[in-house]
Amino acid sequence: MKRRLGQIRPDDTNANVVITNPQEQNIEVTCILICETSGAATTFDIYANKSNIDSKTYDEDSAIFFEAPIEANETIHISGEEIIVLDDASCTVAVKVGTADTVNFTFNGNIT
Repeated sequence: MKRRLGQIRPDDTNANVVITNPQEQNIEVTCILICETSGAATTFDIYANKSNIDSKTYDEDSAIFFEAPIEANETIHISGEEIIVLDDASCTVAVKVGTADTVNFTFNGNIT
């Protein structure tokens, strides 16, 4: 059953964790909505820190989007069968923005 897995509007320009998997369930992100709301273009990052990445450093190694541009008032919709799969407790999803308080992220998917 599809459900909201996480939603965040970062209030700073650091990486912010939006999805964790403490119960070691199988979490599949199937839809990501990214909405710029301030009226000014900026950038965003999305990180999928998988169990094979030793640290929780969110950088180019764990990025699925890195310094991706988003235009003023634009909404980006990304969907697919399994965009991100979190399959153990060490997996997380984090986001980062170029300008604080400007972008909303919504992650939808399944937990099995």
